[in-house]
Amino acid sequence: MLSSGKNMAGHWIAAIFIFVVFCATVSGAPYLGGGNRNHPYDFIEFFTKPKENIWTYMSSWDGAFTCQRAIITNISRTTVVVQTNYTLNGAKRSFITEGQLSNVWYPNGKRNVMTISDFTESYDRLKKELVYASEDKMCAVIEVGRYYGRPTVTFDLLLKESKLQDGPSDRCMIEYNENIEARSIRGTNRTVYTAACRS
Repeated sequence: MLSSGKNMAGHWIAAIFIFVVFCATVSGAPYLGGGNRNHPYDFIEFFTKPKENIWTYMSSWDGAFTCQRAIITNISRTTVVVQTNYTLNGAKRSFITEGQLSNVWYPNGKRNVMTISDFTESYDRLKKELVYASEDKMCAVIEVGRYYGRPTVTFDLLLKESKLQDGPSDRCMIEYNENIEARSIRGTNRTVYTAACRS
Protein backbone atom coordinates (compact mmCIF):
# COMPACT_ATOMS: atom_id res chain seq x y z
CA MET A 1 0.00 0.00 0.00
CA LEU A 2 2.86 2.35 0.87
CA SER A 3 4.48 1.69 -2.50
CA SER A 4 1.20 2.47 -4.24
CA GLY A 5 0.99 5.76 -2.37
CA LYS A 6 4.50 6.72 -3.46
CA ASN A 7 3.63 5.92 -7.06
CA MET A 8 0.52 8.07 -6.84
CA ALA A 9 2.53 10.95 -5.37
CA GLY A 10 5.01 10.61 -8.21
CA HIS A 11 2.24 10.80 -10.79
CA TRP A 12 0.83 13.94 -9.16
CA ILE A 13 4.24 15.63 -9.11
CA ALA A 14 4.74 14.84 -12.80
CA ALA A 15 1.27 16.13 -13.64
CA ILE A 16 1.84 19.37 -11.72
CA PHE A 17 5.19 19.88 -13.47
CA ILE A 18 3.62 19.42 -16.91
CA PHE A 19 0.82 21.84 -16.00
CA VAL A 20 3.28 24.51 -14.83
CA VAL A 21 5.33 24.19 -18.03
CA PHE A 22 2.17 24.39 -20.14
CA CYS A 23 0.99 27.54 -18.34
CA ALA A 24 4.38 29.19 -18.76
CA THR A 25 4.32 28.39 -22.47
CA VAL A 26 0.87 29.75 -23.26
CA SER A 27 0.73 32.69 -20.85
CA GLY A 28 3.37 34.86 -22.54
CA ALA A 29 6.09 34.16 -19.98
CA PRO A 30 9.53 35.61 -20.78
CA TYR A 31 11.62 33.66 -23.26
CA LEU A 32 14.40 31.63 -21.64
CA GLY A 33 16.45 30.36 -24.54
CA GLY A 34 16.96 30.27 -28.28
CA GLY A 35 15.00 27.61 -30.12
CA ASN A 36 13.12 26.44 -27.04
CA ARG A 37 9.83 27.83 -28.27
CA ASN A 38 8.38 28.13 -31.76
CA HIS A 39 7.15 31.72 -31.54
CA PRO A 40 4.15 32.60 -33.75
CA TYR A 41 5.88 35.67 -35.20
CA ASP A 42 7.25 36.04 -38.72
CA PHE A 43 10.13 38.20 -39.98
CA ILE A 44 8.53 38.40 -43.43
CA GLU A 45 5.34 39.85 -41.96
CA PHE A 46 7.25 42.21 -39.68
CA PHE A 47 9.47 43.45 -42.51
CA THR A 48 6.64 44.00 -45.02
CA LYS A 49 3.38 44.82 -43.15
CA PRO A 50 3.95 47.71 -43.48
CA LYS A 51 7.32 48.04 -45.17
CA GLU A 52 9.21 50.84 -43.44
CA ASN A 53 12.73 51.55 -42.27
CA ILE A 54 13.36 49.69 -39.01
CA TRP A 55 15.35 51.32 -36.22
CA THR A 56 17.13 49.65 -33.33
CA TYR A 57 15.53 51.64 -30.52
CA MET A 58 17.18 49.94 -27.53
CA SER A 59 19.74 47.18 -27.07
CA SER A 60 21.34 45.22 -24.25
CA TRP A 61 24.49 44.89 -26.39
CA ASP A 62 27.18 47.20 -25.01
CA GLY A 63 28.27 48.60 -28.35
CA ALA A 64 29.50 52.05 -29.37
CA PHE A 65 27.26 52.46 -32.42
CA THR A 66 24.13 54.63 -32.46
CA CYS A 67 21.38 55.51 -34.93
CA GLN A 68 21.15 52.00 -36.40
CA ARG A 69 18.58 51.73 -39.19
CA ALA A 70 17.74 48.69 -41.32
CA ILE A 71 16.38 49.09 -44.85
CA ILE A 72 14.91 45.96 -46.44
CA THR A 73 15.92 46.04 -50.11
CA ASN A 74 14.80 42.54 -51.14
CA ILE A 75 12.98 39.67 -49.47
CA SER A 76 11.77 36.17 -50.35
CA ARG A 77 10.55 33.14 -48.44
CA THR A 78 14.09 32.14 -47.48
CA THR A 79 16.35 35.20 -47.86
CA VAL A 80 16.39 38.90 -47.06
CA VAL A 81 18.80 41.63 -48.18
CA VAL A 82 19.34 44.33 -45.57
CA GLN A 83 21.13 47.66 -45.84
CA THR A 84 22.25 48.74 -42.36
CA ASN A 85 23.05 52.40 -41.73
CA TYR A 86 24.54 53.52 -38.42
CA THR A 87 26.86 55.99 -36.71
CA LEU A 88 30.14 54.96 -35.06
CA ASN A 89 32.53 57.41 -33.40
CA GLY A 90 30.75 60.29 -35.10
CA ALA A 91 31.05 58.82 -38.60
CA LYS A 92 28.09 57.58 -40.64
CA ARG A 93 28.60 54.08 -42.01
CA SER A 94 26.69 51.51 -44.04
CA PHE A 95 26.89 47.89 -45.18
CA ILE A 96 24.66 45.45 -47.08
CA THR A 97 24.23 41.79 -46.17
CA GLU A 98 22.01 38.87 -47.14
CA GLY A 99 20.33 36.94 -44.35
CA GLN A 100 18.79 33.47 -44.30
CA LEU A 101 15.21 33.12 -43.01
CA SER A 102 14.05 29.94 -41.29
CA ASN A 103 11.95 28.50 -38.48
CA VAL A 104 13.39 27.29 -35.18
CA TRP A 105 11.79 23.84 -35.59
CA TYR A 106 10.01 23.29 -38.90
CA PRO A 107 11.19 23.85 -42.51
CA ASN A 108 7.79 25.26 -43.54
CA GLY A 109 6.98 27.12 -40.33
CA LYS A 110 6.80 30.87 -39.75
CA ARG A 111 10.09 32.61 -40.47
CA ASN A 112 11.00 33.49 -36.87
CA VAL A 113 14.79 33.14 -37.28
CA MET A 114 17.20 35.24 -39.35
CA THR A 115 20.88 34.29 -39.66
CA ILE A 116 22.95 37.19 -40.95
CA SER A 117 26.48 38.63 -40.91
CA ASP A 118 27.12 41.83 -38.99
CA PHE A 119 29.86 44.40 -39.64
CA THR A 120 28.74 47.16 -37.27
CA GLU A 121 31.88 47.12 -35.12
CA SER A 122 33.61 43.88 -36.10
CA TYR A 123 32.70 40.80 -38.11
CA ASP A 124 30.28 38.41 -36.42
CA ARG A 125 27.60 35.97 -37.46
CA LEU A 126 24.27 36.64 -35.77
CA LYS A 127 21.26 34.42 -35.19
CA LYS A 128 18.28 36.70 -34.63
CA GLU A 129 15.11 35.18 -33.23
CA LEU A 130 11.82 37.09 -33.33
CA VAL A 131 10.46 36.53 -29.81
CA TYR A 132 7.76 39.24 -29.87
CA ALA A 133 6.01 41.41 -32.46
CA SER A 134 3.13 43.78 -31.83
CA GLU A 135 -0.15 43.10 -33.63
CA ASP A 136 0.35 46.14 -35.87
CA LYS A 137 3.91 44.95 -36.74
CA MET A 138 5.37 48.26 -35.62
CA CYS A 139 7.49 47.04 -32.70
CA ALA A 140 9.44 43.85 -32.08
CA VAL A 141 11.81 42.22 -29.62
CA ILE A 142 14.72 40.24 -31.05
CA GLU A 143 16.95 37.75 -29.26
CA VAL A 144 20.42 38.14 -30.79
CA GLY A 145 22.80 35.19 -30.56
CA ARG A 146 26.46 35.81 -31.40
CA TYR A 147 29.00 33.28 -32.57
CA TYR A 148 32.05 35.24 -31.40
CA GLY A 149 31.03 38.25 -29.31
CA ARG A 150 30.35 38.28 -25.56
CA PRO A 151 27.84 38.09 -24.07
CA THR A 152 26.62 35.49 -26.56
CA VAL A 153 22.95 36.49 -26.13
CA THR A 154 21.48 40.00 -26.04
CA PHE A 155 18.15 41.59 -26.95
CA ASP A 156 17.16 44.43 -29.29
CA LEU A 157 13.94 46.42 -29.38
CA LEU A 158 13.08 47.36 -32.98
CA LEU A 159 10.69 50.12 -34.00
CA LYS A 160 9.28 51.16 -37.39
CA GLU A 161 10.14 54.68 -38.55
CA SER A 162 6.60 56.08 -38.38
CA LYS A 163 6.46 55.24 -34.64
CA LEU A 164 9.70 56.93 -33.62
CA GLN A 165 8.03 60.09 -32.38
CA ASP A 166 5.62 58.17 -30.15
CA GLY A 167 8.14 55.57 -29.05
CA PRO A 168 7.46 51.89 -28.36
CA SER A 169 4.20 50.81 -26.77
CA ASP A 170 4.06 49.86 -23.08
CA ARG A 171 3.54 46.21 -24.04
CA CYS A 172 6.61 46.19 -26.27
CA MET A 173 8.75 47.71 -23.51
CA ILE A 174 7.46 45.14 -21.02
CA GLU A 175 8.31 42.28 -23.38
CA TYR A 176 11.80 43.68 -23.93
CA ASN A 177 12.57 44.24 -20.25
CA GLU A 178 11.11 40.92 -19.10
CA ASN A 179 13.14 38.96 -21.63
CA ILE A 180 16.34 40.66 -20.50
CA GLU A 181 15.56 40.03 -16.83
CA ALA A 182 14.61 36.39 -17.47
CA ARG A 183 17.99 35.71 -19.06
CA SER A 184 19.84 37.52 -16.24
CA ILE A 185 21.85 39.40 -18.84
CA ARG A 186 24.52 41.64 -17.39
CA GLY A 187 25.67 44.66 -19.30
CA THR A 188 24.44 47.95 -20.59
CA ASN A 189 20.79 48.35 -21.50
CA ARG A 190 21.16 51.39 -23.70
CA THR A 191 19.15 53.62 -25.99
CA VAL A 192 20.45 53.36 -29.55
CA TYR A 193 18.00 55.79 -31.16
CA THR A 194 17.56 59.44 -30.18
CA ALA A 195 15.87 62.30 -32.02
CA ALA A 196 19.32 63.53 -33.10
CA CYS A 197 19.62 60.46 -35.35
CA ARG A 198 17.23 62.05 -37.85
CA SER A 199 18.77 65.50 -37.89
